[in-house]
Amino acid sequence: MGPPKTVRTISQEAFDEVVKENVEDLGMDPAEALEDAIQTLTLQGVDLSGIVKCVPGESSVKDNPLIQSLDVLKQLDNNSKDQFSDKDLNELFGLFDKLVELFHDVQSTETFRRIGGPTVLVNILKDGFEDLEILNSGFAVVAASAAGNEVVKESYMELKIDELILEILNRQRNDNIQSLYDAIRALLTPDDNRVVASQVYGYARRFAKIGIARALVRSVHAGLNSPSLISASIALKAVVVNDEICKSIAESGGIDAVLQCIDDSAEQGNKTVARTCCSLLSKLAGSDSNKSSIVEKGGMDRLIKFSARFSDDASVLQEVMSIITVLSLRSPENAAFRNPENRTLLLSNGIEKLIRQAKENHESCKDAATDALRDLGLDDYNK
Repeated sequence: MGPPKTVRTISQEAFDEVVKENVEDLGMDPAEALEDAIQTLTLQGVDLSGIVKCVPGESSVKDNPLIQSLDVLKQLDNNSKDQFSDKDLNELFGLFDKLVELFHDVQSTETFRRIGGPTVLVNILKDGFEDLEILNSGFAVVAASAAGNEVVKESYMELKIDELILEILNRQRNDNIQSLYDAIRALLTPDDNRVVASQVYGYARRFAKIGIARALVRSVHAGLNSPSLISASIALKAVVVNDEICKSIAESGGIDAVLQCIDDSAEQGNKTVARTCCSLLSKLAGSDSNKSSIVEKGGMDRLIKFSARFSDDASVLQEVMSIITVLSLRSPENAAFRNPENRTLLLSNGIEKLIRQAKENHESCKDAATDALRDLGLDDYNK
């Protein structure tokens, strides 16, 4: 994990002691003592994430609903002996839902981490491996707690949650566990602004190395009949972080699966699937070998027909422009080196007319259309 912007930390006990000293030694009233402790420590660069801010003697850390919920969860886990009763299950699902609601900022997710939440949760997921409802509710907690908190993501990875995810995906029943895909996305998204350089790139490589990318391709192959297609596609996109992974996904049939979903979304008029799958295809097209594969599979012609089908939807057309731009470049790192073969194919298939129509009819498409026309090598791309 990259160096955090704030490196000083404090324990809950030390924080409570500062508040207590303000009351006993400086004669402050409890509310003033608490506010002074928060301001003073913050000015000193102390990270108070995860600290429960209360007045010792008047309120207790144990009054925090998140801590109370986790204490009950720990008790349920200890009493379960690898098997939850129906009554315990009802209480478990209620606690999972409550935890998701309580994760509203870094302080709440950091509190969850500091009191051992990730460990308890992963233990329950392992014990409840055969129960789809436990998995679905539990991974919703994983996703909510990992969002925006790099340290929580790291905790889950140390607990080898990637291996648990792969095991579940390989059970071929993952379409019923949508939150599993949400958890993958949350674990692989660099969204903690306290951290200079996130570790999620390395996590994505680890996910791909053990086989999660291939398992996600199988989920995408399920197509529009799967209620989890969108979540699976977003999760797969999060795993695609380098050329090697792009190629491995293509070798697993990923491009075929995505192109088929794009065709089916056009046929059914499903704009949400259309946007999501185009976004994924654009990411996969970052590999030069995948560009060729997309062309060989009739991707150009399919994209043009697709664009005509969604000509009234600017959000879908923007994703198509992105694919065109990527396909027109030989290397994603070198925008000056265009791919003449793909550019010629696109132009001969009439893509210029569709792009100019989108540019004229949709203000939100103007910049993306201009970029696409430029990368197609057209001198009048600004018109």
